[in-house]
Amino acid sequence: MYKSEVNDVKDYLIGLLKEEEKLLSKEINKFYNKYSIPIVPINFPTYKEDFYILLQYLDYGIYFNDIEEFFGICIIKNNQCSKSAEYYDSLNATIIKLMEILDEKQY
Repeated sequence: MYKSEVNDVKDYLIGLLKEEEKLLSKEINKFYNKYSIPIVPINFPTYKEDFYILLQYLDYGIYFNDIEEFFGICIIKNNQCSKSAEYYDSLNATIIKLMEILDEKQY
């Protein structure tokens, strides 16, 4: 992917996240603010493409698929996403699902 394409997607995602952040509940917003990271492309070998990671907690990450335009959860190993699960078009719902996964794992 060209640097200009990466920048275009990042700009789009920044605008989208501003809108999504308005919809976060107080508890979800606290988690999001604590574990959000600068948006960076991350390789997704299963799909043979890069997505954009925007939140990381331990070895879990929330990514944005810029082609399908949804948020998903993956496990991050060796700076790559693996074992993904796709969720809603909503960041709030995806963070809730991640928190449920974490509760089940008893971190």
